[in-house]
Amino acid sequence: RSEMGTKLIYEHSCDLCGSAERAPLVQAKGIFVCLECGFVYVPIRRSNDEIAGAWDTLYGQGYTAHWPAVQARLTYVADWYDQGHGWAGKSLLEIGCGEGVFLDEAFIRGASIHGLDPSERNYRKIKERAPKTYGIHHGTAESCGVIGKFDVVCLLWTLENTQDCMRVLKVAH
Repeated sequence: RSEMGTKLIYEHSCDLCGSAERAPLVQAKGIFVCLECGFVYVPIRRSNDEIAGAWDTLYGQGYTAHWPAVQARLTYVADWYDQGHGWAGKSLLEIGCGEGVFLDEAFIRGASIHGLDPSERNYRKIKERAPKTYGIHHGTAESCGVIGKFDVVCLLWTLENTQDCMRVLKVAH
């Protein structure tokens, strides 16, 4: 951890094996490959608060889960789980729930819904339009504390946007 002005910068070793031995990927600035285990990761990361605060400005203006391709992949995951395990009677926590599209898919299949998102905008959108039975929480997995115990905890296209992916996985567990 170091400070540049008032901005905190966190430098991480490999999330998988802990090695600090790494080589840069020529194709992508700031992305490295671990020389011990081959895991591809970003060693220089922003703080959790910076990641949460940047979501609305980085993605909130253009990205939406309502795009047909994004909607299709979320529906696919909901269907896949439903066919193999069934949503009926299960409790779900989606970490990084965005606009709540996946939550809606699981809800119509019978799941009890809980979502967590760092974006104030997304949090407000879901709270305004979702059924009152949804448990919606604002914050990051690292900052929110224990929300509860769930049958299913998912991170769909979310883990790569966290400051410490192993910590997020431990929180989810």
